[in-house]
Amino acid sequence: MMPFKVAIIGGGTSGWLSAAYLSKRLKLPNKQSIEITLIESSEIGTIGVGEATIPGIRQTFSELGLDEKLFMKSCSATFKQAIKFVDWNKPSEQDKSHYYYHNFSEPLKAGPEIYAPYWILNKENIGRDYAYSATIQSQLCDLNLAPKRLNDKDFEGPMHYAYHFDAGKLTKLLSSEGKSNGVKHLIGNVTETILAEDGAIEKLLTKEHGELVADLYIDCTGFSAKLIEKSLGSEFTSINDMLFVDRAVTAMVDYEDDEEIATTTVSTAQESGWIWDIALSSRRGTGYVYSSKYSSKERAEEVLRNYLGDKANVSVRHLDMRVGYREKQWVKNCVAIGLSGGFVEPLESTGIYLVEIALRTLINLFPWQNNHLANADQFNKLMTSQFLGAIDFIKLHYALSNRDDSPFWRDNVDENTFPETLKTFLARCENKVPNVFDLPVGPQCFNIFSYYSVLYGMNHLPDIDHMRDLYKFHEKANILPKEIDNILERAKKELPNHKSLIKKINANM
Repeated sequence: MMPFKVAIIGGGTSGWLSAAYLSKRLKLPNKQSIEITLIESSEIGTIGVGEATIPGIRQTFSELGLDEKLFMKSCSATFKQAIKFVDWNKPSEQDKSHYYYHNFSEPLKAGPEIYAPYWILNKENIGRDYAYSATIQSQLCDLNLAPKRLNDKDFEGPMHYAYHFDAGKLTKLLSSEGKSNGVKHLIGNVTETILAEDGAIEKLLTKEHGELVADLYIDCTGFSAKLIEKSLGSEFTSINDMLFVDRAVTAMVDYEDDEEIATTTVSTAQESGWIWDIALSSRRGTGYVYSSKYSSKERAEEVLRNYLGDKANVSVRHLDMRVGYREKQWVKNCVAIGLSGGFVEPLESTGIYLVEIALRTLINLFPWQNNHLANADQFNKLMTSQFLGAIDFIKLHYALSNRDDSPFWRDNVDENTFPETLKTFLARCENKVPNVFDLPVGPQCFNIFSYYSVLYGMNHLPDIDHMRDLYKFHEKANILPKEIDNILERAKKELPNHKSLIKKINANM
């Protein structure tokens, strides 16, 4: 039997994660054999100065069979427990700055029920922000404590977590994994795409290696989308009318000797966007994500350097982003994965997640019998749902802001820039605590607890006084803050300082 041939066009994180994942998951007993070839240009580098992820990546790395400590040392990685949003609302008279956490660990419950409505009904008596009332994770982030201990099993720990890492170094690690699984690696350039009579890709012509023929072509060529768009004509849907940011200016900065390593991605709102601050093991990756409609490149660079303060004397890199998605990410015998399929700005670290979910979906719809049409239709529906759900969730952060200090923020709260699905969601949230039945259909990147983090972190509270008697566990809810305090005291004794743990991981390998 002839092997099923897969050609991956483009390297980087998307290409090599695809190669490593497919080669690991598809070479199973009693399955048709598969051949995977990845071709990448030597001239195209990896975009990014530090990558942030969400907790699902631990499952992906586990499925790849990676050694967690080896990954962390090889990729300058650190643990990420949350996203800290700074100044997305105007500060109050009491506070110089407003902030809240989107924690990764799920909140404790009030008996069998979710805690959120009890916190809303008793907020003044509790005297704590939602994130500090429902879990210890915000406190752990403030204390720079790690989410796990040195001897915990790979990808497991008391708290949910993800990672920060150097994307270029991860690409090298994934390349090694893929090649060890039999992936054929070619350095070269695709010069032409030859289509068959039915419009599918018949073959690719390369400058260095002649013809490249496959049963399935995976487009990982980034924003250029050389196969899915330029050859197969899949249309790109821009979302710049909803999510405005389309550029970034980035910089790497060194740590001071006594500086802690944060376990959060810090997102600080600015006049025309926001700045990310990602803690790697050896230095910090920073970047100002902004809208070209509201800021020039020169002003954006000035904003970033002002944020960096005494570390501002560093080189910077300017990037353009194509924000949007394709409703048809699988066309004929070609699947777009990564930036070629779409990109929903970096606010909630969805970039690699959307690669992961595309690969899991592809695995479950793999066209072993070249049955592309039916599988492509389902893949496209599922991936469109993923993108639309992510767009709603990210726009939610902007939509709830009470900032009015610049045109960028004033325009972001204009309901004409909201997706219709977000409008109806917010309408439902006026007089109820939303639940899973209020979320988009199908598997999604963000669960209901993520929505609570943003809604209640941004002080968007429903009027539910009329429902007080429907909630039966007020007594248990009232003691939850004390339980949080007790759990925190135990965690302080058991969980190590984040920086110390990273040093031990790097020293022990």
